[in-house]
Amino acid sequence: MKRLLPLLLLATLVWLPAVGQKAAWQKLSPMLRQVVREYRGHEGAGARGYEISENKRTPEICALMRITQEPARVLSDYGCRDLGSVGNIHIVSIPVDRLGDLSLDPHVVRIEARPLGEALLDTTSVIIGAASVHEGLRLPQAFTGRGVTVGLMDIGFDLTHPTFLAPSYPRTPAPRIKRFWDMLSTDTMGSTFYVGRDYTTPEEILAIGHSYDGLEQTHGTHTAGIAAGSGYDSPYRGIAPESDICLVANTVTSNAHLVDSTLWDRYTLATDALGFKYLFDYAQSTGQPCVVSFSEGSIPDFWGDDQLYFEMLDSLMGPGRIFVSSAGNQGNVKSWFRTASDESTGMFVSHTSSPMILTMKSADDFRLRLVRYNDEHNDTLLVRSGDVLAAEDSVFIVHTSPTDSLVVEAYPNCYDASEACYDVVLCSSVGTIGKEQPLSIEVVDNVSAVECWRYNGVWATNDLNPRLDAGEYTHNILSPGSAPRAICVGATLHRKSINNRRGKWLTYWEGEPGERAPFSSVGPTADGHIKPDVLAPGNIVVSAINSYYMENHEEDDFNLTWTVADFDYNGRTYGWQANMGTSMSCPVVAGIIALWLQAKPDLTPEDVMGVISRTSRQPDPALSYPNNEYGYGEIDAYRGLLDILGVDKIEAVSTTHTPARITLRGRELVVTLPAGATVDGPLTLTVYALDGRQLFRTTVYAPAYTATSESTTFSFPVPSSFSYSAPRKNSIYAVQLDGPPAVSGSTLIRF
Repeated sequence: MKRLLPLLLLATLVWLPAVGQKAAWQKLSPMLRQVVREYRGHEGAGARGYEISENKRTPEICALMRITQEPARVLSDYGCRDLGSVGNIHIVSIPVDRLGDLSLDPHVVRIEARPLGEALLDTTSVIIGAASVHEGLRLPQAFTGRGVTVGLMDIGFDLTHPTFLAPSYPRTPAPRIKRFWDMLSTDTMGSTFYVGRDYTTPEEILAIGHSYDGLEQTHGTHTAGIAAGSGYDSPYRGIAPESDICLVANTVTSNAHLVDSTLWDRYTLATDALGFKYLFDYAQSTGQPCVVSFSEGSIPDFWGDDQLYFEMLDSLMGPGRIFVSSAGNQGNVKSWFRTASDESTGMFVSHTSSPMILTMKSADDFRLRLVRYNDEHNDTLLVRSGDVLAAEDSVFIVHTSPTDSLVVEAYPNCYDASEACYDVVLCSSVGTIGKEQPLSIEVVDNVSAVECWRYNGVWATNDLNPRLDAGEYTHNILSPGSAPRAICVGATLHRKSINNRRGKWLTYWEGEPGERAPFSSVGPTADGHIKPDVLAPGNIVVSAINSYYMENHEEDDFNLTWTVADFDYNGRTYGWQANMGTSMSCPVVAGIIALWLQAKPDLTPEDVMGVISRTSRQPDPALSYPNNEYGYGEIDAYRGLLDILGVDKIEAVSTTHTPARITLRGRELVVTLPAGATVDGPLTLTVYALDGRQLFRTTVYAPAYTATSESTTFSFPVPSSFSYSAPRKNSIYAVQLDGPPAVSGSTLIRF
């Protein structure tokens, strides 16, 4: 999902702090400054619906706050509610009429909030899945996520889908969703939660059936199924099918209309931080390690709006507590440019709605030129950066026509105080930017080093001035994937097409297996760090679809077009759907980390990054790793497990997973060959303890044979000298299969 920059500059400022209050004003993030402006300016009914009367409470906003001393006194004095804290960072609910005064308190260092967003799902590109998720990522049979909590915060959950039952569903259909907090729920009678309520028993969770937005959304059902679905008698098994599941249904722009407008400001990134704390706290209460998957994101900025947010996430992470986030789906969009040696650098811009926003930063003075192209003449506006800095409160406002305006606000770069940043906001009352009349933006006289970031809209070329062709497909990693300790996940290509349930083949992105998907966002981050960290299949992924969404939409609904199968369970129709995006690759990585946590429950984020750096597949040997397209490469669940268990130190054990399936049956190891595999000659099995000791080796001689199906098997006797008794019973061993290249490799097995 992506979150949108708050629309801070759409109206003339109605309340500005006095000179003595300027430092306090700087404590507030831009969204909170706008809240103060609107509330104090409208005195009763503002753009956010602020209405105060004898019968209505003062509206509240959820924010992150750093308090250096006396937090209880500070919060009490200003009527705030403490919703949760880590160290000196508090998640608080603040009456909007106290925000300005609160910022004056000397013990308050920073107050931060950002608004909502929308799903990180490219709905124009939907392809196939579970097979490609596991392609090259075959899971060692000894690891299924048992004893690990997989947490997800998302939208559109179907809590009844059979994929969220234990894999042994025919005998014991035990629900695996252990806790569920629905932030949108209106069933709040007796709830102690700031928004919505939580459900704590399987009976309660199954009884409500779906999240409050479940009739309209399905995104979370799909991502949860990828990370942790059992597959319910289908090929579409999730990565950690025996893990416990904890869910939070949050609010984004696509479901925000379900929220009472008087409660709108309770839903911010600070509320999301509260959700992350809920997921990690639940796992801690059960004594389990936890990995949280978050397929949402915000466009980073240079105001520092993510400072407390990142610190809160950093504090929540630690041994056995890992956070995974999507990189974003902006990789095929021009998002950044830097001034070149030409006379000017720029591009044409357009946006289907108002406003359009971009940000420039530089340590030097520069001139910005905007040209609107008309049939009769061109309108040109020249803005000097020095004029913006000299304007009152560094806000420069120009009404360029009766319907259009330009607002430029300057402020220090939070990452480098020697640089100034300039938010350029194009506004139009007709609702579109650069559509009816082409519009170009350029930095002229390139004697200064200027960088520019896109927040929304489109950068393009136009024959009206073909020289304006700036823009690179980089610098578009979203937050919180850009957080230093978050595992940031991009997407790779694998399968190219899918046959839907109507028998129609559908195709979208194509490329070589393991290649970065063109849509997958590319670094570096706003502060110059390499991201993403790792890639995973995200181009053709099949997982669960929300049955309530299916029931509430017509057969020709776009999402239902990509349904690949349906089935009945307990009198209800469920289905499997194909989708694409870094929303899909994120839970793949989260599920793999759940397998790793099962092997080593105290892994830290740094440990996980170490495993990723040592074991990821690197598709282009000409590149150096990590880099801003692939990070360390495509994640490899199996090699990661070998690394964690120390098996990679056994020289005779291949780090390549054998495509054959090896199982224990009585006193025999049974090797099932993949379809099409040819054998001719000896097949040798060698079993090693994880400390490197060779326990036994056995060989069979196979005649020339090509497997026609996966039912072709060979049996290897286990020597009578090898005992299954304790302490070896239920232990994990490395098994090396040597023979033709088509079947050679290793696997892990539990005796």
